[in-house]
Amino acid sequence: MALSVNRCCGGRLLSAGSDQKRLRFARWFSALGLGVLMVVLIQPRVLVQDQRLLLTLNGEPFDVMGFVTEAWGRWLSDCSAVKLIDGESGDGHLVLRVLQQHSPPDSFSAKVVRIDRLHHWLLVEASFDTLPPVLVLMRASGDEPLSLETAAVWSGTSQPWRIVPFATHFLRARAPDAPADLLRCAQPRFR
Repeated sequence: MALSVNRCCGGRLLSAGSDQKRLRFARWFSALGLGVLMVVLIQPRVLVQDQRLLLTLNGEPFDVMGFVTEAWGRWLSDCSAVKLIDGESGDGHLVLRVLQQHSPPDSFSAKVVRIDRLHHWLLVEASFDTLPPVLVLMRASGDEPLSLETAAVWSGTSQPWRIVPFATHFLRARAPDAPADLLRCAQPRFR
């Protein structure tokens, strides 16, 4: 067994294994100290807001349960069956015309951001010049030519909550026949 002289211990002879244990112990306590310092600096708080839990770090709110719900929903769903429709396609132009007629004159400025389709259902994200962004659930009543009826509309912001669990719960309540996979696989760009 190799022995070494440890300068920090008054020149006493120590084994190499003992030095390794001390080094691991020092690293572990350093990591623990760094972790405690980070917790003190970011000041985590758990709040109850709107009867839901909200985590704040440095005053910035995070919907941890919403994030978990959203991730779990996508994991359970077959998102490969949800097709992204090009806003410049014929279906995209038809969706735009339906949106523009929804709440004139403010809705004339509608811009389609995203269209997801599953079977005869479409989930449309749109923005406007003066209205808040919307998620619109539409149902196609036929294939040729495609005719659409608006099943549910959600507008506004979900801050500080994650939009997918928050808005899709609202849409699902208004259109219970809508496929759950379409709503769980939504990827809106606004919050």
